[in-house]
Amino acid sequence: DALPICAAFSTFQLTDAEQTSLRRVLAGILTLGNLAFDAKEMANADDGSCVSPASQASLKAAAAVLDISPLELETALTIKNVGKFPVVAVPQPPEKAAVARDALAKALYGSLFDWIFGRINEKMGAGAGAALGGGNKRTIGLLDIFGFEAFSRNSLEQLLINFANEKLMQYFNIYIFQMEEKECRDEGVACPQLQFADNSAVMVLLEAKPTGLMALIHDEVLVPNASDANLLTKMNEAHRGASMYRQMPRAQGEGFVVLHFAGEVAYAIDDFVAKSRGAVPSELSQLLGTSQLPLVRGFFAADEEGGGGGGGGGGG
Repeated sequence: DALPICAAFSTFQLTDAEQTSLRRVLAGILTLGNLAFDAKEMANADDGSCVSPASQASLKAAAAVLDISPLELETALTIKNVGKFPVVAVPQPPEKAAVARDALAKALYGSLFDWIFGRINEKMGAGAGAALGGGNKRTIGLLDIFGFEAFSRNSLEQLLINFANEKLMQYFNIYIFQMEEKECRDEGVACPQLQFADNSAVMVLLEAKPTGLMALIHDEVLVPNASDANLLTKMNEAHRGASMYRQMPRAQGEGFVVLHFAGEVAYAIDDFVAKSRGAVPSELSQLLGTSQLPLVRGFFAADEEGGGGGGGGGGG
């Protein structure tokens, strides 16, 4: 039921216009996900792509709620401009158009998330010092408990969720076991040796730099000709013999296995690189920066000024 959410936004003094813009962006994100692409033969270039006939209604709907031209949206998704003098329009195959679509949806969602919390923080901070005494500020504390995931086939999404679980487990170990035990020792209080599942080795595997799994994924996305196969090779070379890592048996496909505190999980390497790409193509950033919807235009205005590709802050 959306009514309580709308009421909460009103409590934080988001105007009706801002809430309408917020819902339009959410509708745009959902509708972008419906876009499919077909291969398109090009006379004087490599084959490109176009939005499939079955997706034309979704293209028009997404463009309408984001307040941009549907034709320009399709062009920005399927054509990449290369060079400066002259600029060469390079048609993109369907798989690259889909990557651009997903990057745009992620940027819109991330920017909207930041904007909502920015507005909430702004309203909570206004006058809080005087109301609560001194420099105190109103705060909202949330503990988001992730569910550990282990399916018959696991991908990047499951790795990220399970990484969050491992991080929560690490904090739990530190604050509930290690720090309590240390406090007892410091105060001379007898404390039995506490036994707990220590996941520090898994955390090193996941987040250590420069060879942890997260660092390797990040670095692979940045190199030319990045691929899932190259990423898997680097993972296997970096962690051969590691206690918490092993290669996935070939009979199960290409991938790797992590021995999490909750159990071992096999991850298929397919699409790790594509899913990790986050930069919005400049063609899309420029187009969204011309949106007639101020909230959307604000998300991408900072990128145009800084020459980047992603979401930024926005107006109402």
